[in-house]
Amino acid sequence: MTPYSEKRFCWLDWFRFLAAFEVMAFHVRGHLWVHYAQLQADGRNWLAWIFFAGTHCGGEAVTLFFVLSGFLVGGKVLERSLAGSFDLKAYAMDRVSRIYVPLIPVLVFSGIAGYLLGGQPVSLSTGLGNLAGLQSVCVHAYGGNLPLWSLAYEIWFYVLGGFVAVLLCGRGPAKTISLFGIMFVLVLFTRLQPWLLFCWIIGACGYLLVLAEDITPLFSLTGAVLAISGLIYSQYISAHPRSFGNFLSSGHVAEMIFSLGMAVVFAFVSKRVPHSKPMLRFERAGGKLAAFSYTLYLTHFPVVSLWSKFGPEKFAALSVHAFLWFIAECVACLLFAFVFYLPFEAQTARVRALLKRSAPGHNRAVKREEQLVRGPATAADLAQGEK
Repeated sequence: MTPYSEKRFCWLDWFRFLAAFEVMAFHVRGHLWVHYAQLQADGRNWLAWIFFAGTHCGGEAVTLFFVLSGFLVGGKVLERSLAGSFDLKAYAMDRVSRIYVPLIPVLVFSGIAGYLLGGQPVSLSTGLGNLAGLQSVCVHAYGGNLPLWSLAYEIWFYVLGGFVAVLLCGRGPAKTISLFGIMFVLVLFTRLQPWLLFCWIIGACGYLLVLAEDITPLFSLTGAVLAISGLIYSQYISAHPRSFGNFLSSGHVAEMIFSLGMAVVFAFVSKRVPHSKPMLRFERAGGKLAAFSYTLYLTHFPVVSLWSKFGPEKFAALSVHAFLWFIAECVACLLFAFVFYLPFEAQTARVRALLKRSAPGHNRAVKREEQLVRGPATAADLAQGEK
């Protein structure tokens, strides 16, 4: 029986793309319109309320990214560690290629865009700090590209996952080193937002539900209710921060409720394989869109800043003219991200393969795998291999 971790997860690509799209829409709307309370009196109608509410979930969309990362990365780390099949070298190369193949060129682009558009200083130390995942710890997001703050979290989530795996299945000094590594990451999170680490861990625990025989629709419905409740609660708290006094007044509680619900939803939908041709096409379309969602997340803010510099003044009403500007700006962000994706993020698999071929011991590992496939070697084979 094929381990579930080797199978493809269904529908999660759509969540990944829609989360990136929501973050982009949040920033586009924020640059094009004034706050809802500042709209013209006759413009604060139900249509404007729906539009502003629908494009006000940027923070929750980032939380969704973290839960999804915990589910897909942290969950597999747990599964492979408990099974004794975790490969630290392969894990490190996978995560490094995933993060840095798009990130390095985006940092160059952000530095140029930030300097030309807003006079942002081009600082080598800030750029290196962003590469090391130290934004929000001791440096700012490079080039004024604000979404880069979340990359610090992803980098340290991955580092923590590797240390935990070594602690679970390593031997000798490796266990001691991993223990100190875990302590270092946890101390680092005192400078970040530790509740987001809990959201990632919730996602990783949600993956364990995938290993269960089945998840009942009632249980998944409970997860959906929790996710929707957490989303509504988070939005309400952001608009009325003192409405509950000191009782459940923190939006961080709402983020964790939302995360718990989404972890259950991910576990449920990932096992629902589409069978009809229309649904198969729809599900695969999500994969094509999600392919450049990471690039979209990284590049959209400088593009939005460019539009803000040369575009119109902020709108005070939801008119057709303003909405056309919104659509045009969103399309520009999508097109730019796709073009930027082709030479960089689209090459991640090639870079990863190159890293693995260049790693010490790669040829010996390949020969061992080939030997297992061929069966016991003959004397002639062994002699040929020595030449």
